[in-house]
Amino acid sequence: MKQGEILESTLWIALRIMEERSNLLKKMEDDNNKKGLSRMAASYREKGEDIQFHVDKMKDILFATQNTL
Repeated sequence: MKQGEILESTLWIALRIMEERSNLLKKMEDDNNKKGLSRMAASYREKGEDIQFHVDKMKDILFATQNTL
């Protein structure tokens, strides 16, 4: 495997992990909202939004460079 292919593979794995974290934070937000814990839910929402921002940027980069790495 070439170094570029290893890098790309690693970035795709990192992206999947970040997406899973974002989904988990969304679930935790929803669960806390149902329990009436709005401050805790807001904290999870904020963390999820931060992660999602980076997920979106990483996707943009990966799709833009998919055949150049």
